[in-house]
Amino acid sequence: RLGVAHVAALVAATPAPVLATTRLGLSRPHPLHEIPAAADESDVAADAAVPGETPTAIDDVAGGLLLATPATREALADLGAQLLAPLLRHDRDNGTELAASLRAFLDANGNWESASAALGVHRHTLRTRVQRAEEVLGYDLSPARVRAELLLAMIATGH
Repeated sequence: RLGVAHVAALVAATPAPVLATTRLGLSRPHPLHEIPAAADESDVAADAAVPGETPTAIDDVAGGLLLATPATREALADLGAQLLAPLLRHDRDNGTELAASLRAFLDANGNWESASAALGVHRHTLRTRVQRAEEVLGYDLSPARVRAELLLAMIATGH
């Protein structure tokens, strides 16, 4: 089993021009008979890694696996741009912060108190903003699937 120190030594020995364009991913430790699984994990971690930076471990991409592969990330960003366009346009045209409010609400898993604290606004202000976001988007945020899809869209588009 290769340890982190061994991988660090390999990285240190890699020429800088090669390293600058290389994504490095690490799997969890696996027994020899599970090498294909280890390779799959390291591929996923490498897809999530930033070229030229330290290796990314598979455990570090938990919660972000859907965004780890470039093709999935691109598809989610395209979908996100379409889903969020009315909300972003509304914010731009009206000077509102509905997208930021919705993101805080979704990041807080629908918890009004923590989301409003993160934004520094009263929870009633946040409720009003999220209700307005529902109207602008034309979505009912009650179903978890809708909230999950919008959160992925916001993450993928950087909103």
